[in-house]
Amino acid sequence: MEITLEQELELVADSSPEDSEELRLLRHIRSKTFHNKIADVLRARYEKPNRKLSEKKRLELEFSQLEQEFSIELPQLEELLLQELDNFSLFYPPFIEDDGFDENDEFNSQEELFRISHLPRTERKKELPEFKRKVLVQKMAVALCQTYIERILQVQPAYPKDELIKWVEMFASRYGFTKSLWMQILAILDAYEEYQKRALQLVNEVDNNRKIVNILIDYDIKDDDIVRVNVTGMAVDIVVKKKVVNRIMHHDGSINKRARFSGFANRSMTKYGPILYTVIGEENDDYLVFAHEQQHLKNILFSDYVSSPVSDQQLQNAIYQVYRTRNKIEKVNLLHDYFILWRAIALEKAKDEIIAMKRDRVSDYYQSFFKPGSGYYHVPDNKDKQKNMRFLDEEMRIVWDKLHESIRVKQYQQIIEDASFAFDVLKRELDCTVEMAIALLMSYPLDAWPKVVLRTLRETESFSN
Repeated sequence: MEITLEQELELVADSSPEDSEELRLLRHIRSKTFHNKIADVLRARYEKPNRKLSEKKRLELEFSQLEQEFSIELPQLEELLLQELDNFSLFYPPFIEDDGFDENDEFNSQEELFRISHLPRTERKKELPEFKRKVLVQKMAVALCQTYIERILQVQPAYPKDELIKWVEMFASRYGFTKSLWMQILAILDAYEEYQKRALQLVNEVDNNRKIVNILIDYDIKDDDIVRVNVTGMAVDIVVKKKVVNRIMHHDGSINKRARFSGFANRSMTKYGPILYTVIGEENDDYLVFAHEQQHLKNILFSDYVSSPVSDQQLQNAIYQVYRTRNKIEKVNLLHDYFILWRAIALEKAKDEIIAMKRDRVSDYYQSFFKPGSGYYHVPDNKDKQKNMRFLDEEMRIVWDKLHESIRVKQYQQIIEDASFAFDVLKRELDCTVEMAIALLMSYPLDAWPKVVLRTLRETESFSN
């Protein structure tokens, strides 16, 4: 009996090699919809019952901690950071105390791994644990260095770049930073400085707050709706009257009118060059929202150096490859790759918001990622199927729907849930700050977070025993 794609939905793909071509094709489709279950391993090992405080107590505690972060004086912060650096092992596993790095020597993990891979087996087995330990220590040192720079600039946004570099040098000399890592750090510090200069230039040259707002967000609001405009760090901060944030967010009709926002952050192209800015409602002008929106700005800054977003050209090339092949198995493979690219786009947008939510410590609207029209739902609505309908036969249209539902809907949701869980496990098990956890994970895509966390914790535990 011939089995169609529609009928396969009711079957279990356990066919033998003699089964029909259609069923073999469908088994292949099903194999393409499986999701990596490494997050299940992480959950089985580290999931613990939540001991939740009351919402009121939790908010009070988190707000108090953020208030302390933003109100500390610079000399006190510098002294504290030096103490932390000298007592690195007090904050992270004790194996770091004997770090094994030679002063001012570069540790290039790729070159070292290449060297070890060419050793005799007995020597390779002997050196590999030390290599893994140094990779882990250096990774943590880089993340801690990032948090130091962020904490300093949070307290003193105009902190001289030369002085920031001295802080980086302390880490680089102790933990073998490579030249390429140095260049990346310097490029990010340069970018921060340039964003700050452009923001100041705009505010100083345009003496009207309404004009500044219009330049940045291309939306004309009343003078009375603007509470203040000023430069903080590398961005222009705009505080507006109650409900104006939602009017701005909804003005082009792209977001559901029911979606509500306390603020937002973005980058705008101007005659001065790209300028970062935040817009916050007056009723939400506090440490929690400020920390959240500032994290969005950091995400934008770092994304230029640690992310490789999917381009429109990649999507066009992927769907073109689907058109041109006639082999059904190959067509399924190519369609799968196309949907994975779309999923990556949606997850990158979700990652930006998730990191900001983790940073403010209290945001808890994760279900919004899965609700169409919420403002945080980044899944395409499958309209691209209609656009490409004429290139798909009946079977491939059903394949399209299966892959859309599996990859762009179900896997998207599962990856977000797993990534959020992995972040919380990393912070809890390392007993580290939110900023440290962000620094350790932000360069990885969301679907890699469970694997990165599991590997980090396993290696940490193995070296600290």
